[in-house]
Amino acid sequence: MNSFKKFISLPNADKILFIEAVLLMFIVKILLVLFPFKFCLKLFSGRNCIDKDWDQYWLGSITKASQRANYLAFWNNRCLVQSLAARWMLQRRRVKSILSIGVGSDENHKFIAHAWVRVGQIEIVPRDGDYKELYTV
Repeated sequence: MNSFKKFISLPNADKILFIEAVLLMFIVKILLVLFPFKFCLKLFSGRNCIDKDWDQYWLGSITKASQRANYLAFWNNRCLVQSLAARWMLQRRRVKSILSIGVGSDENHKFIAHAWVRVGQIEIVPRDGDYKELYTV
């Protein structure tokens, strides 16, 4: 019930961004299950996007919406789905961004992969760690 009260108290623009993020995350997850990974990456290539200085408050709103929606995720590859959905949200607004995929190791020296998105120096989906960047779109 507390989460519902928080949602109701959000400004309308944030509610809309949150709903968009939730829907896009579910669509991205379905795309990743149904289609090859390379095909999915081509969908999020970022064509026709503009490289300029974007309002940090507005980018922060997209970041928050993406983080809030990610709490609803019940699958294992959360960062990849969140990154692709955030990238899609940015592409819909013609915002040029960089999607990165990297690898690292956890405290038990187990191999882990991570995906993150940034616009300029602003991290929309955070890198959160020391990852060797393998792929950038």
